Amino acid sequence: MTDMTNTNHPAAAKIVKLYESTHDTIGFFESVLGFGKLANQWIRVSANDQRRYFGNVPFGKLAIKIQEGGEITTFKTQAFGKDWDYGTWFFNHSKKVWMNGEDRREINTMPCQA
Repeated sequence: MTDMTNTNHPAAAKIVKLYESTHDTIGFFESVLGFGKLANQWIRVSANDQRRYFGNVPFGKLAIKIQEGGEITTFKTQAFGKDWDYGTWFFNHSKKVWMNGEDRREINTMPCQA
């Protein structure tokens, strides 16, 4: 089992202040990957920042890690932290929808909304 005191562990993720960028999904990725240089780090995004970039709160309080290519891994604890799930997602900018990173199908809700 992973050491929960490890700062690279998703449970240690803290809310980060994002750079003020264009208020759309491209601005979000630009803010996180470009200006923030937060690629491959577990972070949490405030509800206000999520609303500013997406118009809703797709990640909720989940810890997320964003790869250089834009794929997002989410970490969701269950059973009082004794069990957890990972999910991978990406935003299809041409279709303006979230897609599952494993089977590339469109999804209607992110894990925090399910």
